[in-house]
Amino acid sequence: PGLQFLSVSGGTDLNGCFAGGCPILPVRDGELQVPALGMDVAILDEEGKKLRAGDGPGELCCLQPFASQPLQFVGDDERGSKYRAAYFDQIEGVWCHGDFAEVTHSGGLIIHGRSDATLNP
Repeated sequence: PGLQFLSVSGGTDLNGCFAGGCPILPVRDGELQVPALGMDVAILDEEGKKLRAGDGPGELCCLQPFASQPLQFVGDDERGSKYRAAYFDQIEGVWCHGDFAEVTHSGGLIIHGRSDATLNP
């Protein structure tokens, strides 16, 4: 009682989370409870189509800019080539985080692991 235990998914690169917990929802084994507040989180297939519960895993993306979104990488060129390649080249104009994830029927998320097999610079 009085202690909430939850799992979150995000990154040090964005100093935030894409999914986390909610104190008024049940905790489900292996599942993050909700997309984070202020984050337009979506799971997209290879063509950029939104996946729904039951569609299986896809790319964890954020469709709109967010308050803690980095603007550039230190030492990148003027066009931000490394930054764009790290997050925006997979689906034009959409932040793709590099994680496979899936929407659950309860509205939560399951993170299956890295989709790019690397950590972004």
